[in-house]
Amino acid sequence: MCLTVAVSGGYTGAMFSQAPLLRSLARRMIQPAIRPSAVERHQLPRGAAYRISTSDGARQLRCTAGELWLTRAGDPADYLLRPGETFRIAAGDDVVAQALEDAVFCVE
Repeated sequence: MCLTVAVSGGYTGAMFSQAPLLRSLARRMIQPAIRPSAVERHQLPRGAAYRISTSDGARQLRCTAGELWLTRAGDPADYLLRPGETFRIAAGDDVVAQALEDAVFCVE
């Protein structure tokens, strides 16, 4: 599941800079839910390509809109991903995702 988080309500960083307790509390409440490095969301226009390298560990690619054509280095097969489908990328693999139509996907 991909999540987009928006913060609203008129709060600014300056408001927290004078309240260390609130700033600390806000960090503890927000950090476990957001984890920005854990999920990357990408949009590709039709025909565009994106390279995914997993030198830091195995990942999973999840298509949420459109169609993606995947090619993995050293693998003679190609793969087609549609919305709701996932593709596991092993540690050390390089994969190129190309949008067959406008696409949105997440790398988790």
